[in-house]
Formats: sequence, structure tokens, C-alpha cells
Amino acid sequence: MDLLMTIFNWLSMGVAIAVVGGIIYGGITYATSSGDTGKTQEAVKRIRDAVIALVLYFAMWAILNWLLPGGIFN
Repeated sequence: MDLLMTIFNWLSMGVAIAVVGGIIYGGITYATSSGDTGKTQEAVKRIRDAVIALVLYFAMWAILNWLLPGGIFN
């Protein structure tokens, strides 16, 4: 169980870093797009994908807590 908790902690840190990095990169790309619709669409897509990744991670967390008796993060 300790190994499983360590894996989930590392996974959580990785997801957090990836989501924050994606949102920051998308925001910088959006701010520097200078009206270029291609860059603007790319930036919005990157931000949207980062938020979707975060939602999917929370869904995985909720499903694991529901499936495993007593929850995995208790």
C-alpha cells in the first residue's frame, strides 16, 4: 500500500506540473499571438487540453476511491 501511495503522489505532482505548465505556456502563447488566429487557436487548445487533463485526473482519483474499499487516499 505504501508503494501505491508513493506512485500516486508522484503521479499527482507530475499532473500538477504538466497542467500548470500547459496553462502558463498557453497563456504566454495567447498573449504574444498579436492577433494571429492560428497562434490564438493553438493557445486556446493548449489551455483547454490542460484543463481536460486535470478533469480526467480528478475523475480517475474519484473512480479509484469508489472502487477500492476504504478509498485509496485515506
